[in-house]
Amino acid sequence: GRAEGVDRMILNVGSGVETSINGLADTIERVAGRKLHRLTNGEASVGVSRMVADLTLAGEKLGYQPRVSLPEGLRAMLANDPRFARR
Repeated sequence: GRAEGVDRMILNVGSGVETSINGLADTIERVAGRKLHRLTNGEASVGVSRMVADLTLAGEKLGYQPRVSLPEGLRAMLANDPRFARR
């Protein structure tokens, strides 16, 4: 179906759970079963260190509620997206 009143509106979609960048890397390692090559900068951070999507508008306009956790979503992506097929 189509949602009324959302044409070209930007809506955040996500788990609604705050995740640190290091926490994301840890989760990817667990789900993928392999270690990542992490690059770090000892200087003060200039980028995003933590992220959480504000789901308020998506909830109001679409009735959106997260049903899939970050690890579940990563597992599904790795299993179903041909770009991540193991060779």
